[in-house]
Amino acid sequence: MQLNRAFASFAASALIAVSALFVPMSASADAAMDTLVKETLALEQAVQPSATADWKAKRGAWIASVKAADAPAKLAATLIALEQDLAANRMEPAWSKQHEPWTASLTGTPSMPVVAEAMATLMLAVKNEAIDVAFAAEMAAWTKAVTDVMVQ
Repeated sequence: MQLNRAFASFAASALIAVSALFVPMSASADAAMDTLVKETLALEQAVQPSATADWKAKRGAWIASVKAADAPAKLAATLIALEQDLAANRMEPAWSKQHEPWTASLTGTPSMPVVAEAMATLMLAVKNEAIDVAFAAEMAAWTKAVTDVMVQ
């Protein structure tokens, strides 16, 4: 129950703040990109305890590609890879209804707000899995970091 409240709070703050991401690319955009990279890694770390052997084999290369992401489209590709593993192996069937539109939103050259919103959506879906109860304690810090990027 507390986990659901924490994620509901995260969802509200994240979705409200998404519109604030529509800022010109600048030094603050570089900092925002760096934060989204960091938080993408944190999201993957949260689901790591339930990772499949296949994901564990790909994890090192995936982490390297996240760290090398220097544009929203490159980060979107890493989110898609993570989501594909989650959708195929660890997500509830209800996610299948969101899978295609979620993936479609990240194809092409998505903007930073689109990537941030997709990250928030995936986080909410992961929450439904209750993958790692300890992550609930980390959720407040994760929410603040992502929200700070959204309001820059």
